[in-house]
Amino acid sequence: MVKAQVILAAALVGSASAFNASPMKMSAVATEGRRDFLKAITWTTTAAVVASVPLAATAEVVVPPQSTEYKFPDDWGLKYNYEQDAEKVKNHMFTATGLA
Repeated sequence: MVKAQVILAAALVGSASAFNASPMKMSAVATEGRRDFLKAITWTTTAAVVASVPLAATAEVVVPPQSTEYKFPDDWGLKYNYEQDAEKVKNHMFTATGLA
């Protein structure tokens, strides 16, 4: 939510600054103002997008060793009793994910 507000604020500031008249330059060509506006919007949008890109994570990832020996489950089928079926599913999932 905060990133969206920052991007919106940057875009609004860029749009407003694109319409400010430059005291040093007088232009008789109407398309020059439009071109300056598009340049300002492009740079503002690019800066907002670059600022919102997350930086790479620097935390070290530690993967626990997985078991290579396991007993293949032989208790298949449901009993339609929540506690028994949940225990069975939990045991099967431990084996399936290598956490047995």
